[in-house]
Amino acid sequence: MLLASPEELEAQTECFSPHALVRNYDGEGSEVPRGVVCWVGVLITDSMNAVISVGGRTSDAHDVTMNGLLSALDKAEALVESRKEGVC
Repeated sequence: MLLASPEELEAQTECFSPHALVRNYDGEGSEVPRGVVCWVGVLITDSMNAVISVGGRTSDAHDVTMNGLLSALDKAEALVESRKEGVC
């Protein structure tokens, strides 16, 4: 796990090389660092809404659960593994 401010994110992820990124989402600065195949942008509201992107497919999730977030991370892991094996 790596904690970084939006300003430090690009430099920090170059050293850390994560496949997944979870962050606060305000609709701005949606650039995804190179190598990240899954990102989750959590909207700071009264409910747990998020924008989830895996492999370039983005969707809105309303009242997302921890299982929903873990499912996205599982899909990202499968995508990374398939790329290692040359499937994609």
